[in-house]
Amino acid sequence: MYLNIEISSRYNLLDEIEDIKEIIKGLSFTARLQLHSVWCDSKATACYSIEASAGADLDALKWELYDLFRREQMGHNGIDVHSKDESVHLDPDWPGDEIF
Repeated sequence: MYLNIEISSRYNLLDEIEDIKEIIKGLSFTARLQLHSVWCDSKATACYSIEASAGADLDALKWELYDLFRREQMGHNGIDVHSKDESVHLDPDWPGDEIF
């Protein structure tokens, strides 16, 4: 647990856990209150599944996470944000992808 959010990775890799903590720390207070858990798929590296509370503003969360991952981690291999009611997805995004 970190700031009341469950964090884990497939292989419990310390660097992935630390990366998740940095992302959570960078979230707005409102966004943090909406999150239940963040999981990193160690097999895919930098691929995340994020569980939010029912009724959370997933679209706003998605864009806040997009900005944070670009700034703090330089990108990601995909992010799924879901709640009981809905889900949103961010495709993999790394600096330089826009030239393709």
